[in-house]
Amino acid sequence: MDLNAKYEVAIQRMVNLLAEVTKKAKAVTCSPSKKLIEDLNVFQIFIEKEMRTTPMMQHAYEIQIFSSREDLKRAVKDVQCFNVLLEEERSKFDDFKRETIFDIAKEESILQSFKKIAEKNIAEQIKKSEEEMLATRKEHHARIELLQKEINSFVGRISLINVKNTAREEDLQKIHLETQNKSIELLAKYDRDIGAKCRLFEKLTLKNNILEKEQKELCIRLANQNVLYVQLKEEQEEAITKAFVEGLEKFKRNRAAKIIQRTWRSYRERLLLKKKKKKTKKK
Repeated sequence: MDLNAKYEVAIQRMVNLLAEVTKKAKAVTCSPSKKLIEDLNVFQIFIEKEMRTTPMMQHAYEIQIFSSREDLKRAVKDVQCFNVLLEEERSKFDDFKRETIFDIAKEESILQSFKKIAEKNIAEQIKKSEEEMLATRKEHHARIELLQKEINSFVGRISLINVKNTAREEDLQKIHLETQNKSIELLAKYDRDIGAKCRLFEKLTLKNNILEKEQKELCIRLANQNVLYVQLKEEQEEAITKAFVEGLEKFKRNRAAKIIQRTWRSYRERLLLKKKKKKTKKK
């Protein structure tokens, strides 16, 4: 078997291996396995396109095929790791599912117990409310009967009050007519009085105007008389002061003369007394 035949057989085996790996990777449902499947599909298409290349190109691709094999081995290892992780996640999910089912059953039992208690309480409340409604209904009927009695008695009172009000209304109408007639008479008298007062007011207004004119004239005359009075008063005050000054001077002169005469008399009397004393001593 020559080199080309061996190369084609190797490529065919590689394609088959990639197809099997792709099928296994499709069974794993996670994001890294999907990426790996896409890479393997691209690699498979690339190998199929390059199966019938020239010997020179095939020799150049041997190095790439070797590296691809290494990558494929690493990819297979990654797939195995992903399978292990997937199994762990499945076991965890199963545990979580069992716990969830247990919790749901527990919650349902609690809900059933709550439901029974609620139904029992509701039945008791309904019974209690029915009893209260019956009691209130009886009380309501008793109140209605009592109110009906009060209404009947009130209707009788109203009829009596209506009779009294009718009689009082007739009396009030008579009083109203009398007061209306009196008010008409008072209005007529008021009109007459107002007319007389208006005429009197006009007369008084005329007299007031005349008096105001006379008052103005008297004010002018009074002002003139005040001026004359002030002048006369000043002249009188001057005459009085002049007479007072003259009298004062005359009084001063008379008083001085009297004082001189009095002192002279007292002096002469003292001299006479001295002479008499001397004469008595000589004897």
